[in-house]
Order: sequence, then structure tokens, then C-alpha cells
Amino acid sequence: MIHLLGVCYSSIFANAGQAVVERNLIRSLIETGDVAMRIIVHGDLELKNRLLDYYSDLAQKGALEFALNDSINGADLFKNIDGLMIHGSDEMLYKEGVVNSLPTVVHLHSLELTPFCRMINILCWRSWNRLHPACFVSPSASTAKRFMFLAGLSRNLDYSLPPVEIIPHGVAKEDFIQGDRASGRLLLGLPDKAALILSLNRITHQKQDHVQLVFAFAKLRETCCCEKDLYLLLAGGSSAADKEYIEFINKFAVQLGIAERVLIKEHFYDSEKKHILAAADVFVSIPTNPQESFGVALLEALAAGLPVVATDWNGYRDVMPLEYQKWLVPTVASHELARNIEWEGVSHNDLTEAGAALLNVLVETINRFVNGGPEIETLKNAGRHHVKAFMWEHTAKKLVALWRRLINSGKGKAPTITGAIPPLKSLVDALATHYLNENSVLRSTNRYVDGSIESVAARLVLGDDFPKIGLAIESCSGNGISLAGLRGKIKVSVPDCDRLVLFMLRYGFVELRVED
Repeated sequence: MIHLLGVCYSSIFANAGQAVVERNLIRSLIETGDVAMRIIVHGDLELKNRLLDYYSDLAQKGALEFALNDSINGADLFKNIDGLMIHGSDEMLYKEGVVNSLPTVVHLHSLELTPFCRMINILCWRSWNRLHPACFVSPSASTAKRFMFLAGLSRNLDYSLPPVEIIPHGVAKEDFIQGDRASGRLLLGLPDKAALILSLNRITHQKQDHVQLVFAFAKLRETCCCEKDLYLLLAGGSSAADKEYIEFINKFAVQLGIAERVLIKEHFYDSEKKHILAAADVFVSIPTNPQESFGVALLEALAAGLPVVATDWNGYRDVMPLEYQKWLVPTVASHELARNIEWEGVSHNDLTEAGAALLNVLVETINRFVNGGPEIETLKNAGRHHVKAFMWEHTAKKLVALWRRLINSGKGKAPTITGAIPPLKSLVDALATHYLNENSVLRSTNRYVDGSIESVAARLVLGDDFPKIGLAIESCSGNGISLAGLRGKIKVSVPDCDRLVLFMLRYGFVELRVED
């Protein structure tokens, strides 16, 4: 029996991806029969009681116990513990792990730089001094690459990092239980005959550009030949910090004249999620943010039998079935823009702006899936079959095997982990489908007309930078213009020029000529 020490936060009961991962991972590890866990609760007594109730079956068996952070001393906390399981960057826990010489597994989720750097340096120091084995677990190869790049930024050391093991997240058995479409429609107040396009993840800039998705929906309604009324639902949790972002989404929908067709649902019970998925006709997720590492929401949508429109970006490429690969929406990124981001003060907005999903393909793909193209049933069946390989029980067994290797390797020995992670040039390397360079050719789409929804989008999103868009568009006439030529025409820095180009691609003002 392996005895692990971990941490729970109040967010474990949210619908956010990391909360879903933590809830299911704790349960699946214990259900293997090989793991018992002690959990530090960062919160109050109410949270501890909620956790005890939620995991009552496991607690009664003695396989799981909870302790408030301020109600137990260090000696008792680490008594009879074989190793630490850390999600995110919990400094208290990994510092105590150094003192107590415990093997440590750190699960990589969102790579927020400042706490991430501190964690890297502590664990590198630990590995260098051979105090005990440490290992990072990444849900996808793409995230592992991102981790190695950021690790290189965070340190100037002459010793190697602890190894990285790639173990995907999973889906629960309950995710395969189909929800009730009528119940979902009633919950959303949606007409029976309407076609619903669903985005279900946290409503934050960190996840995807919801504003672009609203704009793509507006373009879809202009061009779609679907006989059904179209609705877009943005569903998912949010924080106080996202309030302004959500208000902007609402304002944007009003300005585009589609406010009554764009629904936002921030609060719903976990038990209602399957009915919301059942109410939908197409699932859409279009991240271009390096911190979107895997895509649990994609697996849930595939398990629910929905056709999925997703970007060709980061871990999404690793998650989606082979049959979907040609339908992934191409993305473009800029090495120049990524290299000039100030990492110590980086915001999720900066990261999202480092890439763009191509608007015309996004709209065309949603349109095809909404109208039930001939490939839809094949994709649905492939998705359901594919997801079975991602069950949480498989993830748990791989983690138990990893823990046994770490524990058996003993103090002063590094575990044997296979698979080398290639070096990256920048944070966005190996993420996108295409990359801007001096020879990239841009062509005008002639969509920039004052009074059009493109013009509304530019004025709202760019604000004072609006005139630069006009100048850039005028420069892209005829057969197009190279990015080097465009940079020479508009008097802004190279990163700012690339930011504007990515914006124009995101909203369909220009097209990128891609050579075969």
C-alpha cells in the first residue's frame, strides 16, 4: 500500500478542468486498492466536511483522511507517508517534502510563471543534491515541451531537471452516461428545434478567445444555410477576475446584434453538465493559449457523442482521434511576439494573443458540423471509441506504477523515465499549425467595410489601435504582401505588427497564403 500526502482547495467543487481532474484522480487512485491518501485542506471546516461527505465511501474504508492546514503539525502530517502528490505550485508542500526527504510527483496544469519558477528551482535543487527522487507528470507531450521551455527560462543552473512522465488525464465512467436532451433544453430555456453550439469550459481568457467565438457565430449566422435557429452557449465557471471579460462578451454580442442568441451560463451543478451536453448539437473549443494543456472538456464532449470543433493547437492535437485530425481548425503563432512577452508580468491575455485560429475555417467547420455532413456519424463513433482509452482507471494504474518506481529507487537515485523532450525555440514552438515569418504572404479578404460587423469588432476589440488595422488592410491588396513588407509599411515594432496580423487573421480581415 502506498500512502500519499496531497492538497485540496475549495475550487475542487468547481466545474473547472483542474478541479475535475483532482476529484477524479483522488478517487481513481484509491479505487485501485494500492493507494491510501491524507489530504491537507486549504480552507475552513465547512470545506473539510464537504470533502468528507463527497468521499464518504472512501473515508469510511480508512483509505482517505482530511486535515485542515492549521490544525495539524508537521510531524503528524508526514507520519507514515511514502510520497507527495502536488497539483500546481503548492510551495508549502514541496518545501516540506525537501525537509522530510519524500519522493514527489508534481502534476502540471496551468504553468503560471512566478510560482512555477520557485517550484522549479526547489525541485532542481532537490534533484541535484539527490535528496530523493522527484518527477513531473504532464498530461500531453505538448505540455511537457512547454514545461521544459519555461524551466529553461526560470533557472541558470548546470544540473538537469527531474524527469517528465507523460500520463494523460481521463474521463469518468459517468461521462459515458448520456444526459437527457429535453432536460438540458428546459434548463437552458432553449427551443426544441433550435441548433445549439456549445462551448463548455471556464469563461476566461486563459482558456480560449470567447470573443472570437462570438464573432465566428455572428459570421456563421450570416452565411449558414441551416434551417434551424442557431444559438451559442458559453457555459462554465468563472472567477471575480473574469467579470470584466464576461461583461465585454455581452457588450460585443449586443453590438453585433446577436445578444438574444448568445447564452452565458456561469453557474450549474455538476449533475446538470451531462444534460447541457445532451442539449447541444456541436461542441466547440478554440484555444490558442499555451497554458491550455490537454482538453478534459474535449474528452467529455466526445464521450457524450457530440461532434467536436477544436483547434490544431498544443495538447488538443494529442487528445483528438485520428479521424478528427483533418477537421482541426488551423492556427497561426508568432515566435517574435512570444519572445517579446515579459514573462514576470505575463497575463493570460498576452498568452492568448500569441496565436490565432483561422476564422474562415472555423466558421466553415462549425457550419458543416451543424448541418450534419456525411462524416458526422463516423466522427461520433470514432470519438466514443477513442475516449475509452482515456478512462481514469488507466491513468491511476500508470501513476501507481510510477510511484512504485520512485519509492523503490530510494534516496540518492533518480528514477528511470523514458522519452526525451526536444528543445524549443520559444514558448509557442510546436504548438500551432503555421508560424509567421518574413516571407509569410497576407492577402486582403475585402471584408473591412465601415458599418460591417468586422468594423464593429475592430473598434471594440482594438480601440485606439483601430487606424492601424485600416492601414494594414490597405497594404494587403492585389496578390498580397509579405510580412516583411507589411512591417516596413506600418511604423510599429515587429512584435506589435505580428500582434495586429494575428488579430486580422482572428477576425478574417486577411488570409494567410499557405504553401503546400
